[in-house]
Formats: sequence, structure tokens, C-alpha cells
Amino acid sequence: MIDGNCIRSLAMRYARADLVIYLNYPRHICYWRILKRIFTKNPAIDDRSPGCKETINFKLLRYMWTFHHRVEQSILHLQQQYPTIKFVEVRSERELEKLKELLLHY
Repeated sequence: MIDGNCIRSLAMRYARADLVIYLNYPRHICYWRILKRIFTKNPAIDDRSPGCKETINFKLLRYMWTFHHRVEQSILHLQQQYPTIKFVEVRSERELEKLKELLLHY
């Protein structure tokens, strides 16, 4: 499994994949989840270095706002270049749950 959102390595990662799952949630959901993570930190998730606090900054918000527009053409190109690689776009929790069910029974 390879994950990430680095556009520079997108082509390399796509070319090596058997299955691409593109989590393309609406912006308002992404922003809500950032706020939720800041104010209701789950103590079971310890993914920060000691002393490194969760923060929100304009650079992150702008990056999220423009991400889809920056990758859209690259993704379309890669889909055409590698038509045998299965591509699944997930836009909601309902779609994600359906995909999980499908993959668990595969």
C-alpha cells in the first residue's frame, strides 16, 4: 500500500499501484474534520511528536482548497496512461463504507 498526497510522486506511485483509491471528500467536510481534530483530539491517536501541537494555518487551508484543481488533470492523464489500473473515487462516508464491504468480501 502506498498513500499520500505529494503531487511530485503521484505518477510514480500510480504506475506501481494495482488499485488507486482517491479520497475526494467535499471541502467543507475536510475543513470540519480539521476543526474537529483540533478541538476534540482523540487520545488513542498518538501521531504527533512530543510537544508538537495541532495547529491550523492559512497555508494548510489554501493547500486543501486548491488540491483537487492541482491534481485533477494529472489524475485524468494517469487514468488514460494506465487504463488497467483500477481507479475508485470516494466522495462520501457512504461510498467508503460500500468500498470497505466490497474489499472485505473480495
